[in-house]
Amino acid sequence: YSEKDTLYLGGDTITYYQDTLTENKKAVIENNVVIYNQGLFVRCDSAYYSEPDSILKLHKSPIIWNENRQLYADSILSAYYDNKFHNMELFENAMIISEFDSTHYDQVKGKYMKAKLDSSNIEQIRVETNAQTLYFVSEESKDTLTPDKKVLMGMNKVDCNIIVLRFLEQEINSIAFLDIPTSVFTPIEQVKPKDLYLKGFKWEIDKKPSPILTD
Repeated sequence: YSEKDTLYLGGDTITYYQDTLTENKKAVIENNVVIYNQGLFVRCDSAYYSEPDSILKLHKSPIIWNENRQLYADSILSAYYDNKFHNMELFENAMIISEFDSTHYDQVKGKYMKAKLDSSNIEQIRVETNAQTLYFVSEESKDTLTPDKKVLMGMNKVDCNIIVLRFLEQEINSIAFLDIPTSVFTPIEQVKPKDLYLKGFKWEIDKKPSPILTD
């Protein structure tokens, strides 16, 4: 789609507009929408891109994958310019999930999220209103045969109004819990299966688009 072929847009129906006076471009993509850009993958039901505003709007349960993270919300609005994604806003039922292992997932949710990106990689996420996080605590194995293996110690659940996550080299570098946080730690042997997930959890890695689509 873009001049250097760094943004791939696909869908069942694409309507493309170009103003003959201003040369401003707009695109509407409907049904089975797939978007790919520099390691960032998107699926949703409909999308709208306005070149004058550099705004990409994702509607109807959009899902975004970046590295080992999955983000989703009822709708997402993103700034896209210079062939890169920059800021993203996630509205209503917003959640970010990282896979700890095939059974355990680190999760953060809230009513609203704002993500800052650099070259389509997430640098910071701010979660506001009814913010919650559920993450697993581990330590390195003391078994000399498997020194790199991590052993689960427990699960920590935190509720507060604002959570700020900062990333360094694609990994979470720091987490700040603001505005009266409450935390509950549960030893892993006491964690019940029904408590492993926050409300609204869905891990849909099988829907992640393949880069081969852009070849």
